Amino acid sequence: MRIAVVCNKFPLASETFVARQIAGLVARGHDVRIFADRPSAAARRSYVDSFAAFRLGARTTYWWRAPAARWKRLLRLIAALAALALRRPRALI
Repeated sequence: MRIAVVCNKFPLASETFVARQIAGLVARGHDVRIFADRPSAAARRSYVDSFAAFRLGARTTYWWRAPAARWKRLLRLIAALAALALRRPRALI
């Protein structure tokens, strides 16, 4: 089964249960992908034992943060929607 986990920061030292749940899913053979806004300090210090043991860093994708200016966010949204409309118009609907 393919599973996506979306969170703000990953991994958080205060939320080890999230990393352990993901590690349990990986151990059972599921394809787990993690999407987070940014890495936390725990990712750099390896507070979470299952983060290193199950190589969850390789399964994690960190996306960019939205710019503070509204007009820049609007331009990025328009560009992303235009790219999606060109590549997969049915998905846009």
